[in-house]
Amino acid sequence: MGCEIIINELVRRGINYFIISPGSRSTPLTLAVARHPETTHVIAYDERGAAYHAIGYARATTKPAVLICTSGTAAANYLPAIAEASNDAIPLIAITADRPPELHDMGSNQTMNQQNLYGSFVRTFTNVEPEDLDATEAPETMGAAIDSCLSPLPGPIHINCMLREPFQINPPCAAQLPKQPAQPAPIPLDKQALSQLLEIASSAKRGMLIAGHLTSPEARIAVCALADALGWPLWADIRSGLHHKERFIQDTCALTQLIAQPSDSTPDVIIHFGGSLVSKTLLDYVQNQFTGAYIRAAGDIRNLDPTGHATLSVNGRIPAI
Repeated sequence: MGCEIIINELVRRGINYFIISPGSRSTPLTLAVARHPETTHVIAYDERGAAYHAIGYARATTKPAVLICTSGTAAANYLPAIAEASNDAIPLIAITADRPPELHDMGSNQTMNQQNLYGSFVRTFTNVEPEDLDATEAPETMGAAIDSCLSPLPGPIHINCMLREPFQINPPCAAQLPKQPAQPAPIPLDKQALSQLLEIASSAKRGMLIAGHLTSPEARIAVCALADALGWPLWADIRSGLHHKERFIQDTCALTQLIAQPSDSTPDVIIHFGGSLVSKTLLDYVQNQFTGAYIRAAGDIRNLDPTGHATLSVNGRIPAI
């Protein structure tokens, strides 16, 4: 698979932000990015920092950034961020250069086994040997990899390119297919669970909303709108992106006062939208003190509940819920 074809297919799908940690073996990939007129790229010499840059970009834009590095231990430095991206359902694409098969297991510099390097933390692993794929097959293979990065559960993918010297540097590859922006597939809404949620919420005397990690502006808008409609207080965790609401419980001290002892102000129903909580105080309260109905709506296909006390889990995109 020519490096130009890989980069061209990413750009065709609307993925055009590249974070490059330079090295000799990744030269064809770097040049393909630099010569493409529609890419934006930054140079990050430290691979670990580059990978967290990619996470920040994805959190801000909901689009994956593309990491590119050379062969050997450089690729291993992506692992901490890839593990975080996997756990938090953050789309990310790691393209690692690799030595060709004949240079493995013989002590060649900057060579190690990069097959399935990130294990279960990536949604898919694609290995590209020097003669693996021709130009006809490449877009379909890349398209399948990109789809797995975005849905049904967003997360990181790994493409390992085994490049043989002398490098073949081709002219920029023009798109053969119309552009098709990468879009996550719709998450089916659990209508039966939603009906149960509405029934529980309608019977609440003192409801409370929790906003965990919210991955999109649409999710933040939806949670705020629900808080306004219900008139319920909203605890916005530090990763929610919500710190401007009047009903936001302002700090941990206020939260501690609310939940310190049973009273007329403590909630009997809690609906938790989004990902996990940084606030240990609130997590401990839900796990060890709260006796009402605790409803989880993570916003994806996972039934996430680190407390082990969820009354109900609702799958589906948060705005749809």
